[in-house]
Amino acid sequence: MNRLNSAPRVVSQAKVAGTRSFRLSMAKLFEYGINLQNPAKPLMACITARAGHSFVQCDQAGAEALIVAHLTRPGRYRALFTAGIKPHTFIAFRLFAAQKPEWFDDLPLPSEAYLKETDPQKLSKLPDWYKINKRVSESGDPYFIGKRTCHARSYKMGFFNFIQSTLKDSHGTMVLTAPEAKRFLGMFDDMFPEILEWQQETIEIAMATRTLHNIFGHPRHCGRIFTESYKRELISFKPQSSVAVISHMAIHSISEYIVKQQRRWALLNQKHDSILLEVPDTEVHEAAKVMQQGLAVEMTGRDGVRFTMRSDAQHGRNWAPFHAVKNPDGMRNLKLN
Repeated sequence: MNRLNSAPRVVSQAKVAGTRSFRLSMAKLFEYGINLQNPAKPLMACITARAGHSFVQCDQAGAEALIVAHLTRPGRYRALFTAGIKPHTFIAFRLFAAQKPEWFDDLPLPSEAYLKETDPQKLSKLPDWYKINKRVSESGDPYFIGKRTCHARSYKMGFFNFIQSTLKDSHGTMVLTAPEAKRFLGMFDDMFPEILEWQQETIEIAMATRTLHNIFGHPRHCGRIFTESYKRELISFKPQSSVAVISHMAIHSISEYIVKQQRRWALLNQKHDSILLEVPDTEVHEAAKVMQQGLAVEMTGRDGVRFTMRSDAQHGRNWAPFHAVKNPDGMRNLKLN
């Protein structure tokens, strides 16, 4: 990170051509440093800003999921974004709400009223839905499963690979059975048939033309044998590469602002959907606004609908998430006017 020469540093090496989806790839610099695209969570609290400075990070809100919603035909998936419900939360609710009576404590309607409603717009308007929404998002394992299910099935992952990836992403703490994995993925298919249609359409285009384009028109040649793993890679190309391009465009606009306004801001890291700066404490809000403006890229969906990428801002004195007791200097949400 951007530290004084006499202080310890965290180093990494960005590989511009490291992926096929326009994302940056990062690795150790020779034998030193870490991969800053996927840093270990315990290490993040050790990465701190200089005295008188803070970290500011902006993450694309919805990111790939938002773009997928506009690459597919209008359906329940896109309606989630209109209703302000995260797909992760919606799927976690559909999967686990029947076994979680505590999610319905102190609500004006019986649990059945919420459980039977599958229309996102109507669900979001039920009395005190916001309480359930918050409880699901803070539920730990159920929310994790909802998130993993959305990520996996959006790109046509099968149940066996889903079990393996969940085991890896949970660091060995979550072992799914085959019936559980099939039920989770099946729920996603039942709720969002438009995504299955889009996946099949994407593969048909790739096989017929040997070329795919992301939402900005940037091409990718499809020259390999169409194995199942290669098909999943191609399905993920459009949303993943579109998110990466948004980040690159934002980096360009932020860099121009830094030069023109002569700001002493340090660009520390770019993940595929987030950007991290170190700035003087007095310029935190200014930096966050500039970052959000850079990420607010307007796009056109398959049916001509215009939509804009939004972002969430955080700030802190170290890079780990905020915790009132364990990490009071961590990254917390930053509300801007």
